[in-house]
Amino acid sequence: MKMSPEHKKNLSDSLKANWASGTRKKNPPKTYTKAKIISDKTKARMSIAKLGKPQPPGLCGKGENHWRAKYWILKAPNQQIIQGWNKNELIRKNLHLFDKKDVVWNGNSNCSCLASKGIQSLFIMKKDGTGPRKNSWKGWMAGSIGDIKEGNL
Repeated sequence: MKMSPEHKKNLSDSLKANWASGTRKKNPPKTYTKAKIISDKTKARMSIAKLGKPQPPGLCGKGENHWRAKYWILKAPNQQIIQGWNKNELIRKNLHLFDKKDVVWNGNSNCSCLASKGIQSLFIMKKDGTGPRKNSWKGWMAGSIGDIKEGNL
């Protein structure tokens, strides 16, 4: 929809009149930086308050009962099949199978490590819907139901 020159001029004049009359005031300077400072302080207080307190059991706690936990079947480099709920919990239970550099936990709640990201990359699908991009990560492979049925437990 194109505006005629007359309509643009009328609109401009009415906006200028609103600014001049004081019904429309400019935002005070540094409004956004003040809000950011407040939010940073709040985040700092929240992180200090949570420091050293374990997550409560149940749907929000770490482990197999987490509400976003998925069932994983993994094949270790020694051909051992590892299966269970929650990828990070499987990594914590089988630390001896991973390199020490790959299981350094970081993130806001110690929820991420190189091993977790590497295993996740085995299951990420391509944009066209075909299989994962990688066949293995440091010898780890995606397991399947067939591996369990063969008795490779």
